[in-house]
Amino acid sequence: MAQHTTKRPVPPGPVPPALPLADMAGADSMVRNVKIGGERTSVRMNGLAWRALDEMCRREGWNRNDVATWVAAYRPENMALTDALRAVALSYWARRAGLDLAAGAPVGG
Repeated sequence: MAQHTTKRPVPPGPVPPALPLADMAGADSMVRNVKIGGERTSVRMNGLAWRALDEMCRREGWNRNDVATWVAAYRPENMALTDALRAVALSYWARRAGLDLAAGAPVGG
C-alpha cells in the first residue's frame, strides 16, 4: 500500500514573532481519565489543551473532575466532551486576555 503524503503549503513570508509555532512541539495527543459524576471516562486532547485546562483549574482552585462534570452537564447536546473541555479552557484564557470569543464578533483582522 502506497504511503499518502500531503504537500505542505508555502508560507506567505517569514513567521511573525507572535505566532507560537514552537508550542506545537508540546501538542502531542494524550489520553487522560476524568471522572464525570464519579464515573471514569477517557478524554484525548493535545498536551497544550491539557495544560491550559489544568492551569485554569489550579488558578481557580477547581478540581479537574468537577470541571469535567460541570462541562458534561451544561455542554450542548451535539458537542463532544473533548470539544467542550477545549472550548471552556480556550474561552477562559481568552477572557483573561481581554477577549470574549463567544460574543460572535470577529477576532483579529
